[in-house]
Amino acid sequence: MVDITNNGGIDQPNVVVNMTITDEDGNELYSEDNNYGTVGDSLVENSSFGGFTPPAEPGTYTGTYSISSDSMDIDPSNDELSFEFEVTEEVFAKEDGVTRTIFPAADNWGDGDPHQWAYGNHYYMPNGDGFIAESATFSIDGTSEVAGTILNVSLYKWVDANEDGNLDVDERDAGLVGFTLYEVLGTESENSLITVPLIPTSGNPTGVLLEDNTSYVIMLEYSAETAEQDLAFGASDEFDYGAMVLNSEQQGAPRYSALLGIAGNLSSEAYSSVGFGRDFVPVVRLTVVEEPSNINVPTLAQNTLLINPNPASEVLNAQLNFVDNTEKVTLRLLDVQGRVIATRVIENVQTANVAMDIDNLPAGSYFLNVTTAAGQLTKNVVVK
Repeated sequence: MVDITNNGGIDQPNVVVNMTITDEDGNELYSEDNNYGTVGDSLVENSSFGGFTPPAEPGTYTGTYSISSDSMDIDPSNDELSFEFEVTEEVFAKEDGVTRTIFPAADNWGDGDPHQWAYGNHYYMPNGDGFIAESATFSIDGTSEVAGTILNVSLYKWVDANEDGNLDVDERDAGLVGFTLYEVLGTESENSLITVPLIPTSGNPTGVLLEDNTSYVIMLEYSAETAEQDLAFGASDEFDYGAMVLNSEQQGAPRYSALLGIAGNLSSEAYSSVGFGRDFVPVVRLTVVEEPSNINVPTLAQNTLLINPNPASEVLNAQLNFVDNTEKVTLRLLDVQGRVIATRVIENVQTANVAMDIDNLPAGSYFLNVTTAAGQLTKNVVVK
């Protein structure tokens, strides 16, 4: 999509805009002309070109718009505009690094409300069948005030049932396919990338299975407990996705950039696809693979946590086994929507049996998460 303008006082005849895409070696992969005829002293907006499917070969590619006419242009310096995009092996991203941190203005919450907010990206999978959403990567700016608070990382399969461009609460409840928890240390730097493995809500042992022609949204959901616990996320303002969103909507195949939710309680808040504007996106990436790999994230050994019985009906026993004495262990029981139902914290432990009362829980699937300074581990739990 391109906008053009004739800044002079003379009509320009036979105006043509060419769009060309080349690879790193300068080989032409795509070229198409848009013909405008005669353009007077005016602005011509939102002219779309045809479709282009990027090649499967990873690398950096260059797109160039160039304008010409049958009349001499006294200032040809603004007759060409180029941009770059990258095809990666496994990572979906809308940026190539943090350029700034971002945080909502305080007046988005009521007095005394906890400063909860969510920010993430929309990714469309034309051919996701046979692939796994393995992990998420993000950036935050931790401080001592937020140390110990929880960041939910949630992956939603999004069906925009009412076509309003918002990820509504009911769409989130029906669409959660993967999640994980991250306990904020308070020492994180905006320039450091954090990678966490995604836990499938289906219980599938190989990971979160993706589907063809499907929209996915990966969100950071910050569950602050007080108004003083402000957590900023890493973001980028290097690219403006406004034209992409408009062009896709005009073609009846909407593609969005960032989604944003701000509320004292996120469980009742829709996530808007307007975000902070189309020229801001969070550093929230999604890694997609064909086969599970050993990603470099701190995880605990499987025998660290043994659950008995499973399925359980009244009491769930979590047997903890650490090689060394562990200063702090946090256990969290979550439902299939990633919401924390119960939390237990124990200190200075090497082996222990932790009993959790579950007789008030509806029958169904749950998750038990164990987090320490050395890493975390999550296992499925069934309540009958």
